[in-house]
Amino acid sequence: MQTRNHYLMHCRPRLEFHLGHIFALNHLYQLLVQGHRVTVLIIPFEEQEENNRTFRVRLQEDAQLTKNFYMNYLGFEQPYLNVVSTYEIEIPIADIDHAHKLFDDLYGNDESVRHLVEIHGRSWASTHSRFVAKCISAIKKVQPTHTICGRKHQIISLAFQSILRKSGISVEADFFPDFLDLTMSSAMDNKDTAHTVVEVTDNDDFVFHKISLQQVKSGEAFQSWLDHFLKDLIPISPSRLTKDVPATCRTTAEKEIALVRFLANVRRLVPYVQQQKHENLDIFFNGRYSARQGQNQITKYSELIRRVYAGESFNRIEVSKEYTDGATQTTVFEVRERSTVAGDIISNISVLKFGDFL
Repeated sequence: MQTRNHYLMHCRPRLEFHLGHIFALNHLYQLLVQGHRVTVLIIPFEEQEENNRTFRVRLQEDAQLTKNFYMNYLGFEQPYLNVVSTYEIEIPIADIDHAHKLFDDLYGNDESVRHLVEIHGRSWASTHSRFVAKCISAIKKVQPTHTICGRKHQIISLAFQSILRKSGISVEADFFPDFLDLTMSSAMDNKDTAHTVVEVTDNDDFVFHKISLQQVKSGEAFQSWLDHFLKDLIPISPSRLTKDVPATCRTTAEKEIALVRFLANVRRLVPYVQQQKHENLDIFFNGRYSARQGQNQITKYSELIRRVYAGESFNRIEVSKEYTDGATQTTVFEVRERSTVAGDIISNISVLKFGDFL
């Protein structure tokens, strides 16, 4: 089959994906089905820590894991799909120097570039950083006919278009609609939206926790979001990811079931979701704490602890103390670890910290 256009979506590596990212992948999947070529260009931002070897190694791991997930999700191979990071592309320093000079020059006389620097306001978009120049050089290396991204990233795309044109490269820009969060807002990258964004790694309990929060705050907006999920995301998803997802949902409960089943299907494609557990681990909570929290909460903590100790030789974990003086909404336990060899002897004392979602 003859490929038509060559679309490029550039992104930074990440280990957490929300449904907005899945929405973007679905649009790439539809392009692939239509016979277009697609390149996903993963561009790590390491310019602020370029001399930090540990940070660079971690970013390389993140880039590889992100690449694996995208390839698993999209399910195509070359020549139709290419998922590549800048670690795999040889970009001459002279090209980056040239792109950086163009970026710096355009900042003074191009409105879209000025908006990227001043309105977008991200550290990577500063003219003091060479990250934008690296992005431009990498895009030129791939030679797409089109770039594609969500509407909320239009400010980035338009600035990149200006720099590419100044470089003598003609690339068309395409946009797809934004996928909205639980409050029907497009601001899905804000750190204050932890309970309004559905993450791929959210288990059923966490999803229902977020749902209950939104129903209390704004039941009407949440109901609209469920319809948004079913109408705009599910129909463009690969069919293997909608297996066991109800085709027709009338009630709120049916829509919520569709959501958690879809997430479960996607989670199976993430190459770094920890599935292993220490099934035979005996977990004991301080009696007063256990009574205060209730059985459901204790069960959730126990599930997490079994994952933490997967592959370990301990046979008993005693949650002896909770630290409550921290500034963040996290749960911090002191735990006593007892080994299989000497169950009556404390082998180690550790601290476990869990986020605020429980």
